[in-house]
Amino acid sequence: THGQVRMRVVVPLLPKSLRWTGVVAVAAFIFYASVLTDPPTIAAEGIVGGEDIFRVLTDTVGFAQSQWRHFAAYGVLAYALAYAVERGSPDDDWRWQSALLVVGAAVLYGIGIECVQYFTPERVFDVRDMVANTLGALLVLPWYAVRPVVEVRSLVDYRS
Repeated sequence: THGQVRMRVVVPLLPKSLRWTGVVAVAAFIFYASVLTDPPTIAAEGIVGGEDIFRVLTDTVGFAQSQWRHFAAYGVLAYALAYAVERGSPDDDWRWQSALLVVGAAVLYGIGIECVQYFTPERVFDVRDMVANTLGALLVLPWYAVRPVVEVRSLVDYRS
């Protein structure tokens, strides 16, 4: 409409191979941290007031500190996946199919990791971790909500 200014956010789209390399890197980090290393000790010990922060979050939401790590890691994984499957055009049908694909893939990866942990010494299969993984994967949904006002442009388009 006349007199109304629409702001568009521009996001550069890296080549597909680099985007998928990011997904593999995040998934590999999650696998490494979840399966190949010993379970971490309390990370908040080195943060001034860190124990208090996690205690408040745990009391409020019911997550233990380890679940917050799951929540954050699977949020990052979901955003990496969303960026990797981005087509560059805000097609509404693809947008919501993509959201379902991305969240589903992240959740399935989290379930798979928990199943591997069941058979890994020093690790424990924990349904609360799967809930945290799922909630973390859902953090990507705001991206799909704002996607129509975001212009995703290939880096090739910037060369002029």
